Amino acid sequence: MSETNPIVAGVGELAPVSDEDIARAQLTVARHARDAGELRELLDMLGLREQPAPQPVSKPAPIPNTGRCRDCGVPTAHKRAPGIARYGGRGRCQMHYMRLIRAERTPQ
Repeated sequence: MSETNPIVAGVGELAPVSDEDIARAQLTVARHARDAGELRELLDMLGLREQPAPQPVSKPAPIPNTGRCRDCGVPTAHKRAPGIARYGGRGRCQMHYMRLIRAERTPQ
């Protein structure tokens, strides 16, 4: 399509938009949106939604199973055995490993 859109051709050069203008436009859209979903949709359509910078995901280094939980000291194993707690990960029994995972997922 080598033809120029007459609407776009009539606009001419646009002045740069300041951060203050963007913030005011976002607030105006927010006042008129009925709910959060509609607000996200409208801000996306208008190109006013700020995209969060991607955060690097760091995984903890693997900790070998030493045979005992780092927190409570109970004997651990990979398979269920009488009197031995199941190994959960990061050197902990399954109970303490799940507590650690829940604590890491909880927003602070």
